[in-house]
Amino acid sequence: MTGYRYKDKKALLIGADRYYLARPKFKNDPTIILEHSFIELSLGQCKAITENYKGIQQKAISENPRKGEEIYHDYTVSKDMFISFKKKRGQRAGDIINLWIKGEKYQINTKTLISKLNKFLEY
Repeated sequence: MTGYRYKDKKALLIGADRYYLARPKFKNDPTIILEHSFIELSLGQCKAITENYKGIQQKAISENPRKGEEIYHDYTVSKDMFISFKKKRGQRAGDIINLWIKGEKYQINTKTLISKLNKFLEY
């Protein structure tokens, strides 16, 4: 995550890496493919995350899923990103927040994300 200011614009750039094993071309081929996704969040979108994450976090915590069921509560940040919390039977919810960026799910500690967003908002 990198915050920046340029002229009158203040935004946060989030980079996400995806690693894939390539189809082997020879025996024991260790080739790994790396792809990058970047998304830019406006100041308003960052504020919206900090203002709305607790609501969906509390909803996830209060859920009581059945055996084998996973329940997600989410908040849409933009057309390319939403955040969510998952509750699964026997697991604690709320410590990890899911960032869905361009259809791919990434996980980060909730306190870490909110701390970084608050630092950006103060910047």
